[in-house]
Amino acid sequence: MKRNIVLALLATTFLVLNMAPLARADGGCSLASLKGSYANLRQGTLLTSVLGLPAPASWVEVAREQFDGAGSFIATATLNIGGIVFNATAPGTYTINSDCTGTKTVFVATGVTVTEIIIVIGGGTKYIATDTEPFAVVQGRAERITQED
Repeated sequence: MKRNIVLALLATTFLVLNMAPLARADGGCSLASLKGSYANLRQGTLLTSVLGLPAPASWVEVAREQFDGAGSFIATATLNIGGIVFNATAPGTYTINSDCTGTKTVFVATGVTVTEIIIVIGGGTKYIATDTEPFAVVQGRAERITQED
């Protein structure tokens, strides 16, 4: 009986120690976590006039973003800032840490760069974001609409 208890404890310890790294690996993120097309809704406030846009002004944006799984993306968006509606296409880069946090940088054709802090959710099915620029307070939520190999 004692021998069975000792064997059971050893077996349990072995399983726990060997499964722990697998759990961390399965729950982690990488650049490949964001791959495919995402629908992104961003809302907030333009605080300081940029590119001749009036401030303060409400900011609403919908975008389709195509992530390559290797650190680059392209976004096609329609924005409404203070009642002024325009379309834009912009390339960008992103980083993802193993804890699923990261950054996203958008290079707007006018020379403005927008940086966001992001958190990847559900293995890359979604992410949330907030801008880090002083001219706007904008938050976003994106969800994968297609995943490409």
